[in-house]
Amino acid sequence: MAHTSKLQEELFNEMKARIKEEDENVPVRMKDSYYYTKSVAGKQYYEYYRKIGSLDAEPQLILDCNQLAEGKDYFDLGAYQISPNQRYLAYSNDTNGSERYNLVIKDLETGELLSDELNDIASVTWGR
Repeated sequence: MAHTSKLQEELFNEMKARIKEEDENVPVRMKDSYYYTKSVAGKQYYEYYRKIGSLDAEPQLILDCNQLAEGKDYFDLGAYQISPNQRYLAYSNDTNGSERYNLVIKDLETGELLSDELNDIASVTWGR
């Protein structure tokens, strides 16, 4: 494939030029909060935010995948679920490419991670 290296570089640069590096998706309303993701120029992974009360509220960063991936050769966010009362975030991640995800629960009021962690998780659903 060495003879196509110039073409590969041209194609890569053309595709990259068409990708919007900074973007924000449309907020999704859940009760009185609005949840959305944002991509930031120069960073590889999404940041997850919420605004409580209205779209004009101050954004609260609830999950930064760039921070979670820091220092790791591989990172993939699996499940991402807000609890029905909106206090907790359950998310799973794979940090070695095995597709065996570890589940973590984050308290969104304190920002702390709960000490419980589950391994080999495929999906997450909150009970009511």
